[in-house]
Amino acid sequence: MDQGRGGIGAKPKRQNAFAQAKKQGQAKQKKEPLRTIEPSNESIFREIFGPHTILKDWSVVLGIIGDVLEQVKDYCWAIVFARLMQAIYNQGLPTTLQHEFSFLELVDHIKPKEFENFALANLKIAFDHIASHGIMKKPVKRGNERASSKGLRIKKTFHLYEDVDSTFIREELDKYPVGLTLTPTVEFAYIGKKIYNLPKKVVTPSSTLHCILLIGYGVTEQGKLFFIGQNSWGTDWGCRGYVRIIIDELCDIISLK
Repeated sequence: MDQGRGGIGAKPKRQNAFAQAKKQGQAKQKKEPLRTIEPSNESIFREIFGPHTILKDWSVVLGIIGDVLEQVKDYCWAIVFARLMQAIYNQGLPTTLQHEFSFLELVDHIKPKEFENFALANLKIAFDHIASHGIMKKPVKRGNERASSKGLRIKKTFHLYEDVDSTFIREELDKYPVGLTLTPTVEFAYIGKKIYNLPKKVVTPSSTLHCILLIGYGVTEQGKLFFIGQNSWGTDWGCRGYVRIIIDELCDIISLK
């Protein structure tokens, strides 16, 4: 699927208030490729969402979901792929054998030129690379996350399931977390603790898309199915980096083939 000129992870051309705020934040952190947010926020978002409303939550399974990250470049797609690999690989393994996987190494393979846009025009590029070369286990020593680095690489075949409904997503989430592609709106940017209603999918040649990780689902007090999303915009966004999403429209997800 061609994601349009904007690509996955790209910033919208039109500068709204959120884009400007995000740009200022990125300028302060441009020397940092990644910031891990401490402490872990799973218990916080569960308390706010209401533990009794949550039916499935992969964050409570040790080693499956990593901490909320704050991306400083347009590589949300790589973060989602690395997190999907972590969730799938670590299932059923003791903690001593579990691994995190390097999204930076994946970026370095697919987008090797540091000056280029890190947004991905077509997810098939990532699908093909991960199937043939895999994603590298995150090294203990920071800085060894380059395409030339040596380390354990795990191969999986991922697929973009297009125009799926909430029933399909729920069935996939019962097996493992999945990636969700969406067009980031102003409402999404400032969602806070509210529930986000995913709008109807509209993809144009200039579309700017974003990837987040879906880690579970639940039912509101009013009986409405919602999904739990982990974003990569830091803990100042949403509910400590998480969001509840109601999906009534058809949408696209990334999952194992």
